[in-house]
Amino acid sequence: MSTYTALNFSALPMLTNKPRQVVKSRNLQDKLSWNENALEVLIEFSGFQPLQVNQALELEKAEALLSATRARYACVVNDAQEFVGILPKQELYGRAAINLARDLNLPHKKISIDYLMIPLARLPIVSKQQLAASRIGDVVATLHRSGHDYLLVQDNGDIVGLIPALHIVEKTGESVQIPHHANSFVEIMQAVRHRETIE
Repeated sequence: MSTYTALNFSALPMLTNKPRQVVKSRNLQDKLSWNENALEVLIEFSGFQPLQVNQALELEKAEALLSATRARYACVVNDAQEFVGILPKQELYGRAAINLARDLNLPHKKISIDYLMIPLARLPIVSKQQLAASRIGDVVATLHRSGHDYLLVQDNGDIVGLIPALHIVEKTGESVQIPHHANSFVEIMQAVRHRETIE
């Protein structure tokens, strides 16, 4: 059995480049092996825009957009059209969203998505050159080590694409289980509060 190595990644400060439309590297019916080149699972931003939502958008409207486009995530931008985060569809009705609505004393559908998005600065990022010299299994090891479902890819200082864990599942047919761990004080407090409510 092959051993895979997590890539060296770093967190990213806010960048001004905008995400562009997804272009898949190849369109084959056959499933990929984890030993194949990692570029095979890269979703590149080029040409035109993927689903983008403003960080002030309310959850109800964001859900309608995600459902209408059948997108699993949206790229979140601020008022200056800077790419600031990723909004996974599954977060819209997750435990964090429900707790947040309660804590803010707001109807769930009125929460703005900037509370639920994953800021880019928290996501791991690697260079496209690193990716080109790696295997899909190395990307899985990187996601596993980072505790996140998304890996950002940069080239010459710009974000040029990303790799969602679910995209790897689709392309390879293999299970990708990411151990999510708290990375901030807020996440730790939410985890503690949830544990107390169950006990």
